[in-house]
Amino acid sequence: FDPRWPEADPVNITRYLHAGKNVIACQVLFYGAGDGTSPMGKAGLLCKLKIGNEYIASDSTWQSCLPKSWPAGQYKRFFLRSLQEEFDARLFPYGWNTENYVVTADWLSSHQSETSAAKPSISTDIPDYQWQAYGVTGNIRERSIPMMVENELPVKQLTETAWITWKRPADEYFDVMTRNAYSAERTNIAHSNGSNSWTVPSNGQKAAVLTFEFKEQCVGWPHFTIEAPAGTIIEMLVHEAHQPGKDVLINTHFQSWTRFICKQGINTFEPFDFESLRWVQLHIRNYTGNVKISNVGIRRRQYPFPAKPQVTLSDTALQRLVNASVNTLYNSAQETVVDGMARERQQYSGDGSHQLHSIYQTLGDSRLPARFVKTFSQGQTTEGYFMDSWPAFDRLARVMERQVQLTDWGPILDHSIGFAFDNYHYYQYTGDTVGLQESFPRLINFYAYLKKIQAADNLLPV
Repeated sequence: FDPRWPEADPVNITRYLHAGKNVIACQVLFYGAGDGTSPMGKAGLLCKLKIGNEYIASDSTWQSCLPKSWPAGQYKRFFLRSLQEEFDARLFPYGWNTENYVVTADWLSSHQSETSAAKPSISTDIPDYQWQAYGVTGNIRERSIPMMVENELPVKQLTETAWITWKRPADEYFDVMTRNAYSAERTNIAHSNGSNSWTVPSNGQKAAVLTFEFKEQCVGWPHFTIEAPAGTIIEMLVHEAHQPGKDVLINTHFQSWTRFICKQGINTFEPFDFESLRWVQLHIRNYTGNVKISNVGIRRRQYPFPAKPQVTLSDTALQRLVNASVNTLYNSAQETVVDGMARERQQYSGDGSHQLHSIYQTLGDSRLPARFVKTFSQGQTTEGYFMDSWPAFDRLARVMERQVQLTDWGPILDHSIGFAFDNYHYYQYTGDTVGLQESFPRLINFYAYLKKIQAADNLLPV
């Protein structure tokens, strides 16, 4: 989302409440700055609950704890992904959200901003050490599209396993991708216990690698359960594509991994952020005896499109292509309509808005396209052209880099022109002008920008 105009999510908590004493608790995360879906921002929680005729609002009476289980100030995972997550289960305050939990000295009164609750967190008095950003423009808006739906999917199979011998420290490799850091032995190391359960023995100082495959590409939260000694370390790696027999570790792009450290016994792990993947890999180290892996799967998220396309073809190859195309739409069209859910999660006009035609015609939805034209238009620069990816970090960074001749990339004017057609197509499909009230004045500004740079021959400079 654009940090100036975030949307507040409505959540019905009725099913979580029971007669008697209830605990209202939130687990929140500030991802950091410079993410594909959020160019910048500040940490903050705004919560308002209506229970009967009473309201409960987040304020300074709420207590907060910064658990040591997540190290603060981690480096960015990738240019367009802010969160590099590491979670130590031994340090997590289990039971913190139950009514019998004993609050310790680590629980402090929350800071209550003096800024209006109608304003986004970027506008608050909370210090921003990275950007020193402050804002007065914008407001918090009601969510304009339905909440995503979630479904549990198990892995299709355990496809391959291996032992790894580290020549360099594993932590060093995952931090800086040290070359020639390990050697590998491909062999069957996991003993099946039945459906979605495997036992892996220890092998001295070697690390175990288990590579699982899903039936198809998914977007969601991969998860697994492991029974292991305290201090066992698992790096969970994800990838959209993998050729069995090639790369032993699938950490081949974008540093797509999350680290979990076990408490004694049974641990169930899931990353805070969702991923885009077909392959998930567990790299298990620092353990003795046996570990047991089970319930490997994904909590898949999808937009609740009104229509479900049914396409039947006699040609098997074409059928597979159409099925993959529909699945790609499910993965790329969610809160925003993005180009590359695994790599960047950025909303483009020229690179991504062609998806809107299928969303209108095949999936029967106009609410997501309405949100597209509104949110993409928010990326208009003060000069008058549009960032060709927005809400996004990429083009903000490229504008800065271009000023010192460090990149050939930058805002592509063709995408701004394409966005004018995105608005036109929205009207042609829906007949709705209300959905264009925010974007249309910005299109007029863009037209004025084009007139200003028009050359004497009436052409635009290239």
